[in-house]
Amino acid sequence: MLQNRNRYLYFLFWTLSVSFIILSLLSGITYLRNSQSLINQSKSKIISKTQKVSNDIQAKLEGIQALAVSLATSISNSGHNINSIKELLQKKIYMDADLYEIGIAFAPFALNPDVRLMGIAYSVADGSIREKDLDAKFDYTRPEYKWYYYVINNGPGWSQPIWEPSENTILNTYSIPFTFQKTSQNIKGPHGVLYLTFSSAILLPFLQSLELGENGYSYILSSDGHFIAHPRKEYMDEMTNLFELSDEEISIQEKKWYVKVLEGKFISGNFYNTETKQRSWVYFQPIHAIDWLLGAVLVYEDTMLPSEIKRKKLNHTGLFLLLSLALMLVPLLRVLEGAETRLWIYIACFTLLTLIAIVFVLFVYYHTPDYGNQVHTNVTTHLALKRFILGHDSAALEHRDELPLYVPTGIYIQSMSFVDANDVRLTGYIWQKYYQGIHDSISRGFILPESESLEIMESYKNKNGNEELLGWKFRVVLHQKFDYTRYPFGMENVWVQLWHKDFYKNVILIPDLDSYMLTSPRAKPGLRKGLEFPGWIIDKTFFSYWKHTYKTNFGLNDYSGLIHFPELYFNTLIRKEIIGPFVTHILPVGVIFSMLFTILLLTSKEEKKIGIFGFNTLAVVGVCGGFFLVVVFSHIDLRESLAAKGFIFLEYFYFITYSAILYVALNALLIARTNLKFICAGENRLIKMAFWPISQLIMLTFTLLTFY
Repeated sequence: MLQNRNRYLYFLFWTLSVSFIILSLLSGITYLRNSQSLINQSKSKIISKTQKVSNDIQAKLEGIQALAVSLATSISNSGHNINSIKELLQKKIYMDADLYEIGIAFAPFALNPDVRLMGIAYSVADGSIREKDLDAKFDYTRPEYKWYYYVINNGPGWSQPIWEPSENTILNTYSIPFTFQKTSQNIKGPHGVLYLTFSSAILLPFLQSLELGENGYSYILSSDGHFIAHPRKEYMDEMTNLFELSDEEISIQEKKWYVKVLEGKFISGNFYNTETKQRSWVYFQPIHAIDWLLGAVLVYEDTMLPSEIKRKKLNHTGLFLLLSLALMLVPLLRVLEGAETRLWIYIACFTLLTLIAIVFVLFVYYHTPDYGNQVHTNVTTHLALKRFILGHDSAALEHRDELPLYVPTGIYIQSMSFVDANDVRLTGYIWQKYYQGIHDSISRGFILPESESLEIMESYKNKNGNEELLGWKFRVVLHQKFDYTRYPFGMENVWVQLWHKDFYKNVILIPDLDSYMLTSPRAKPGLRKGLEFPGWIIDKTFFSYWKHTYKTNFGLNDYSGLIHFPELYFNTLIRKEIIGPFVTHILPVGVIFSMLFTILLLTSKEEKKIGIFGFNTLAVVGVCGGFFLVVVFSHIDLRESLAAKGFIFLEYFYFITYSAILYVALNALLIARTNLKFICAGENRLIKMAFWPISQLIMLTFTLLTFY
């Protein structure tokens, strides 16, 4: 009868075990499918958008080509009238903001039999037209000047881009030959070359219009591997070639891909971004008009499921699998037959599985944390910034309010350290850009409203045209409201709240994204490279806006920020290094737990064993009292170091330890004073066997309640 019952129970355990394995597989497969679906959708969108941007750039370049054809035709019909040609070129360079320079170079003796060379170029600087004589500077008919030599012999085309150090930009030139329709000069071939030059800077808005997530970026490569446009401005300086970059900046695998891409054999692939330490995917789209490549980089992190959903899916997969193993071990070890050795083996396995479950839940949360509700509107790309400005301008026009003034503001953190649990000391630089004719009515400067102490010193000042750049060095102690509920596995935000000096006016600070090499949060813009925050890991940095409503006008009748006014924040997300809290708090608790279990194993009512082990109720209570003092002082130190208001996750370890100490002490008293069957049976076997499973299950419950 008993065997039949056990057989049915074993069958039930097997059934439940297989069921949970199936649930684990279903949860895992669903997670993988959903993740892959999001990735595929993101890739499809990027391919579509990249093709559109490529077409837009193509149209821009074709527009320059069409303009060159139109001007060449007008020059051909001008009949040697150099004054009309000059007037035509001057008018065009002044009216077309896309053009950096426009020039004309006549073939030898084509314009005048007494003058071998004549070339004129025009550009615009500070609102006025500048003229330069090409023939006075060099002999443009020489082979090294391909914009002339190649075109005069082979027809219109694009020249290789060149780096212009005086303007700190890359110049791209399209040249076209022309022939006068009516001329007295006996010249074979074209009578000259017209060229139009534009700066690569006009391509950046196209790249910035690509929506590639918080960490994605785009760039343009020439046919020989030079960066024509890239968010990292140093790559554009002196036209960096990707094959000249170190293996730390770009992997060997990527360089091999680029060779295939430039040969037209490869259009997309996965790679590891050495700059941001992220898995990424790149897609290339050719720009046929000029033989360039447009590259769009998608960072897989930006395509992931929301943290909460991802965490639940992973927890379901892992916990269902561990539960199935716990159920499977019952029939495998024949636990129901009651053999003590098998029971202890099962308890050891169950305890280990429970411990793995706790570690798994913590591991999942540590890598998919909640970033909290403190961040409202993130601004990590130029596109996001443009949308933010457009939204506020539209709202102001809709309510017939005055348009806000926007002041570009940047920050660079040099050092960061904790003063205490909720106060952080920062040092670094803050700069602002003001423009003549726009910001004339407002003061220069900023306020850090959450500072407890602040030192500001003007560090530099520069004026370039109508732009005024001001930089300050600062040292500040900021009071932060950290949430230590999940310490040490939670994510904290060290933020710097920024106001304009005239905060009572309609002035909005905007992040000066142009001043950062990369604006990807994982690239940590605004932080000194190699910055260390003792005991903490810096995860990412970015700008964001919070909308605040104050219940006062600060005594200013014309205060403009009473309701939902956006305020700029610079956020640094940090997470605690696990080793420190583990060694300080978790490891000692684990050791005390093991010692308590050892004391529990030595508990006995047999005189012989008491004589051998020296079991004594008073001694057990004394040892438990000593353990209690050790644990309580460590607990007090934890709370004081964090100045926490609510419960901290680590405290649950202490609470369970208090319970275990009481458990062992009461057991010693009961076994000495009573003969209760469930306590004394089998040399206190039930109490001993229940110690680890109960404590681990309670800890798992607290872990799930905190991190699930």
